[in-house]
Amino acid sequence: MDLARCVCACRFETLDIPLRGLAPRPAPPRGGFAKSKIAIMSFLLLALLMSSASAMRLSKDVLGILQLSPTELTDVTSYMALDKITSGGYRCCCDKSKGGMAGLKDVARGISERAEYCTVLQTDSCGDVSVAPETQKAHSHDKVHDGKCEIPKAQLSDFIKIVGCPGIAWDKNAEGKPNVPESLPGKTVMVGCPPSHKAASVMVTCTEAKVFDPVPACEKV
Repeated sequence: MDLARCVCACRFETLDIPLRGLAPRPAPPRGGFAKSKIAIMSFLLLALLMSSASAMRLSKDVLGILQLSPTELTDVTSYMALDKITSGGYRCCCDKSKGGMAGLKDVARGISERAEYCTVLQTDSCGDVSVAPETQKAHSHDKVHDGKCEIPKAQLSDFIKIVGCPGIAWDKNAEGKPNVPESLPGKTVMVGCPPSHKAASVMVTCTEAKVFDPVPACEKV
């Protein structure tokens, strides 16, 4: 019996040794998963705010470019071959890309933004002409990608003075004087007359000679 008790005691002691020697596994900290989730959400929110700020800056840049460009353009390409233009030394200089390989060369030089319109003036070369404040290099209209001479509508009156017919305004001191708007060659416009008068010809056409045909006139009624 004493031997049996000893064996049992030894067994219990043997089994108890490793149990006492093992360190207890630390319990996971409370709220650890929640904290990780909050950190991830904070990071995503920060990334979203940064991307939104970048988008807003880009929108402002694009809006600024659009505001610099005229909203209305007039195509005067067909008039550039008139004698008044060629003999007067006028050129149509454009802040547009040439397109093709020539356009790629401009991009390689750092010229990527274009005003996308032109101006007509007396010059021997378009290269150094400032079509717009941001123009880096201009090209003749016949060398740009669309081949068009498109000028801002605000410059149309100046262009008409070169090739077209000047307008005629009413004169209170000249009885029966007609009123005719300025016009480009080939365009037909309506003649206005003061009270108690009518137009001899309601419609007149601007000629390349820079005069209206027939001559605007008002007749008393």
